[in-house]
Amino acid sequence: MAKDYHSRRASESEGLRGVDQLRVDIPSVLRHVRSLRDHFAGNMPEVTNRRTKDHLITGTAEIIGSNRLRVGTREFETKSIVIATGARPIVPDLWKHFDDRILTSGNIFEQEDLPKRIAVIGLGPIGLEFGQSLSRLGIEIIGFDMKDSIATITDPDINAESLQILRKEFPIHLGARGELEDRDSGLLMKQDDLDITVYAAVVAVGIKPNLQGLSIENLGVPLDKYGMPSFDAHTMQIDDLPIFDAKYTEILGAELICPGGEHLAHQLALAIQQNLNIFDMLQMPFYHPTIEKGLCTAIQHAAKQVSEKHKPLALSLCGNCPESPLC
Repeated sequence: MAKDYHSRRASESEGLRGVDQLRVDIPSVLRHVRSLRDHFAGNMPEVTNRRTKDHLITGTAEIIGSNRLRVGTREFETKSIVIATGARPIVPDLWKHFDDRILTSGNIFEQEDLPKRIAVIGLGPIGLEFGQSLSRLGIEIIGFDMKDSIATITDPDINAESLQILRKEFPIHLGARGELEDRDSGLLMKQDDLDITVYAAVVAVGIKPNLQGLSIENLGVPLDKYGMPSFDAHTMQIDDLPIFDAKYTEILGAELICPGGEHLAHQLALAIQQNLNIFDMLQMPFYHPTIEKGLCTAIQHAAKQVSEKHKPLALSLCGNCPESPLC
């Protein structure tokens, strides 16, 4: 919806008239988002019950050993345990008394309406997504982060390009810790010499695993200051125990900023899952013209950085094709 509304800016040049009369009804947008969420999630309980049958046990689980669980009064011995309890947004204790003026990924879609000016504190992937989406829906957004980079980007050139693009949509203030104070019916956001009054704040400063009540200390392994055990980032295994964190597909070794980047990220994730290298990917079909063709160009550039002795044979196109070789 935010993307659709934002695209109206290009409509005049495409010959479409009257788009300046469009407006956003935020309460209706929020109702629509909730209906989509409920639709996608609504079948999960039924599907889970059907697939697990008698193997689904409901209740509060407690770890009582490296291969033992207690649920209520029943105890179970397991071959392995997968911890997939989810996480919840972190809200600093000093800000919790601001109540409904603090928005997070856990409660923002439950709002009936949103105020006209909102601060977004924490510009990682979640904070940026909220900031850009809300800005494109016509809400005045001001973004803050104590770091000098955004979206966990490590490449300085990509970070600079990202900031240049995003600052065209809403102001972004980096490099200092922000503080919130009461200000009449709103909030005063302070960062260095900057004081801005907003009417709500989206707090996206991180998430905390839902481990309360799980008695993870009974695993007998050291826990860090956050109450988390160390684990192998590749296998997700905790120590040498038959205990695993739930693992999700991640993009490794790529950062990008471009329109339609989610499509390229999807293709990269599939390639990573299949353990493809850049030369394997160059032999995949890329339809032209599509945004995915841009990924082909990027992979060609990466391939040219590789020593000739590491390049596999037969990467050129057939002799009848007028295009350049693949690398």
